[in-house]
Amino acid sequence: MENQETKAVTEVKTPELPELVKMYNDIEELELKASKEGENLPDELYLQKEALKHLLSGKIDLAVEFHNTLESYVAAIQERLVTAKTALERVHDAITAAAKIAPDKKAQGSVHAIRMQANSQASVVVEDEALVPEQFKVVDLKIERRFPVTDTASRRYWASIILRKPIKTEEEYAALPEADQVELRKCMTVSASKSAIAAHYKETKEVIPGTKIERGEHLRFGAAKPLTTPKASKKKELATPEGVQLQ
Repeated sequence: MENQETKAVTEVKTPELPELVKMYNDIEELELKASKEGENLPDELYLQKEALKHLLSGKIDLAVEFHNTLESYVAAIQERLVTAKTALERVHDAITAAAKIAPDKKAQGSVHAIRMQANSQASVVVEDEALVPEQFKVVDLKIERRFPVTDTASRRYWASIILRKPIKTEEEYAALPEADQVELRKCMTVSASKSAIAAHYKETKEVIPGTKIERGEHLRFGAAKPLTTPKASKKKELATPEGVQLQ
């Protein structure tokens, strides 16, 4: 009696919902078509068919366990993928280092070649932001605040910033209370615009104070070029003086 009750719990009959039946039949049709064409279905369809078979048989536990097994399998693959990506980065760094110290930053084997190539665009490095002129700076605005709707003062304050209610003069801006200045600094940061500096350098070749221009390089792979072997030099026959015999 106890076994029957247990069985009733673990194998609850699931109504054959039209959606499940249709999904199963669709896969069956695809499998038949693939078989006639001498092909196989993608693995994911076979796995889905297996889960549908459990569900249509009322075997909920088996379906969930099957799902959990696949979930663990996916997690393991993702973990291995992270490890593989880290390994790839390290190997890439090692090959890059080898290319950099090679003569002319080029090296090759019998099949593959590696070389360092200059980037097409120069990059801007900000060394001292205080020295960068104002016209090459931008303001980043961040508003991450939450307050009760009943706090009407805060609502008005932040609405004035979002709606850009005018502060007519720099004197008015400088005269803002310290509390307001603190709030503004929380959501407004000033930084050098690397894109503006790069555009200026491209047009004028002028390096903006507080910055420097670097043209980096990156690793390139290619096919090895056939090694040229030096041509064998022809030996010149020396004329033998009369009366001299060579031993």
